[in-house]
Amino acid sequence: LTGRVDSLTTQVAGLQSTVEADQVAITTRDAAIEEKRRELSTVFYVIGDKRTLTTAGVIAPKGGVLGLGRTLQLTGRYDARLFKSLDTDQERVVTIPSPKVQVMSAQAKASYELRTVGRQVELHILDTSEFRKVKHLVVLTD
Repeated sequence: LTGRVDSLTTQVAGLQSTVEADQVAITTRDAAIEEKRRELSTVFYVIGDKRTLTTAGVIAPKGGVLGLGRTLQLTGRYDARLFKSLDTDQERVVTIPSPKVQVMSAQAKASYELRTVGRQVELHILDTSEFRKVKHLVVLTD
C-alpha cells in the first residue's frame, strides 16, 4: 500500500508539473494572440492643418501651373512620432477639433462617417475591417 501511495504521489507531482507547463504555454499563446489582434486592429492617425502636415512631410502640393491648380497629395513618407495609435476593436470614434475636415488617406468612404458635433467633427468608424485596410489615417483641417 505504501508503494502504491508513493507511486500515486509521483504521478500527481508529474501531472502538476505538466499542468503548470501547459498553463505557461497557454499564457504565452494568449499573449501572442492578443499582440497579433492589437497589431491587426490598430490604425495610426494624424490630424493637422495644411502648414503642419506639409512641414512634417505628410502631404505635399502636386501639379498645377505656377502655383495655380495644385492639389494636396500624400507623400507616403510618414514619421511614426507624428501619428497616434487607435485600436479599432476598442474605440471607433476620432474627435477632430475643427469644424471643417478632409480625410486625405485612402480609407473606403463607406467605412466611416463624419459627424459635426458643435465646433468639431467626429469620425465614426462604421466598418472596422474595411477601414483598417489602410493603416494610416491623415485628416486635414482648415
